[in-house]
Amino acid sequence: MRDCYTLLKGKVMRCKFSRKYILLTYFSLVCVFFGILNVWGSDQGESGARVLTQGMSARALGMGEAYVAVADDMQTLYYNPAGLGRLVHQETGLMYNRSLMDTYYGYLGYVSPLFQGTLGASLATFQGGEIELIADDGSSRISNAEQDFVFSLGYGLDLKELFLGVVTKMVYSTLIEEYHARAFAIDVGGLFVSPNEKFTLGVVVQNIGTQLKYSEVGDSLPLSVGIGGTYQVKWNGDYCLLTSLDIVNINILQMHSGIEIAWGEIMKGRIGYKYGYDLESFSFGLGARLGAFQLDYALGLMGELGMKHYLSLNIHGPENKKR
Repeated sequence: MRDCYTLLKGKVMRCKFSRKYILLTYFSLVCVFFGILNVWGSDQGESGARVLTQGMSARALGMGEAYVAVADDMQTLYYNPAGLGRLVHQETGLMYNRSLMDTYYGYLGYVSPLFQGTLGASLATFQGGEIELIADDGSSRISNAEQDFVFSLGYGLDLKELFLGVVTKMVYSTLIEEYHARAFAIDVGGLFVSPNEKFTLGVVVQNIGTQLKYSEVGDSLPLSVGIGGTYQVKWNGDYCLLTSLDIVNINILQMHSGIEIAWGEIMKGRIGYKYGYDLESFSFGLGARLGAFQLDYALGLMGELGMKHYLSLNIHGPENKKR
């Protein structure tokens, strides 16, 4: 009997040590990420590749983009690559945003479990509308004002309660169809999920990379650091309340907060709020699930400039990984 007790006690101690090790690793990553922020500083520009600053998920945008720790669908490739490791299905995602004036954003992505994690790839674009250019001789022509493209390839590793991920990006941009620029960047992220999945913590550093140079002068990519957490409550089997809070770009204190209420897998309602932005504030969203198809819509308020509309579709494929 004493031998059984000793054996059981040893297993419990090893379990506690394992969880302490996971938490220690996670918070060590937090320190490393904020150290990167201090090295790069707040002088990093935000003018290069506007597509890197725009949301790519109607669900996330409906929740005020408080998404660093949500990380449970394929758009985590964009918001926090660590969440890729949580995914057990193949998934395809598309997003369309008709923005201000005649500009728009588009997104296409795909993820699939592979080995001890999940591999993902995506293509995002920003189309800046048309502009009339008048030459010195008085002639004119219509040109695309700006076109940005971002190709991303990422992988998230599943270490059970701890997930780690990295994304590499290639950015290609053109101005008035004459000036061209390229840049390369990476995102790195970490995610801790409690054993009952009620509580998550996430951290991500985005757009660590080269400058986007159209000529001799380059624009820095919009480097950002985000840390966030979620808490969810389920009741009556079919209902779920998910709350989320992110702190991003701590040098100028920007915060994202969001709430999602789910009625089973069929309907979801969302509300979000962004603090520290000149234009963006409240957002609202709805989601509907029918079989393998998840359709989401979001509406973002832009002050005197009106509203922005977002629409995204996720298609869930077969399960490739057991957790």
